[in-house]
Amino acid sequence: TYDAAAISALAPPNAPTSGGLALMVAGRDFAARDLSPGSRVHDTACEGTKWVSDSAVLCTLAGGAGKFTLGVVPDLFVTVATRVSTASGAFSYNKPKVTKISRTTSPPAGGDLAVLSGAFFGYVDYTPVGYVDYQPCRSTRW
Repeated sequence: TYDAAAISALAPPNAPTSGGLALMVAGRDFAARDLSPGSRVHDTACEGTKWVSDSAVLCTLAGGAGKFTLGVVPDLFVTVATRVSTASGAFSYNKPKVTKISRTTSPPAGGDLAVLSGAFFGYVDYTPVGYVDYQPCRSTRW
């Protein structure tokens, strides 16, 4: 038998939601030769995974937005010759950043439409939920 691969570090540990960035995964036992490794971040496969050495693989990140449910699902998976190694909490996509709100006041009863503009809202519609003063909006559209 062979030792299972182990992930020890990622560079960078954080990236924009647009994807396309190279993520270097360092560790050990990624195989002595290229066995066509695979990798994924959260639930999304990397656009490509390249074996670099026994201690490194390179993942080209796909677009994403991060975790959507709390739990113990590991953030990063690397598969080499059917053996899977994981790293939990090791990577994240940038958090959404609101830079503009179309209206700054509204009656207490609510019901008004407000448009939030900014960055890192995700690459596709991930069914977001907007909040105002820690209260969820009645409806949110991406």
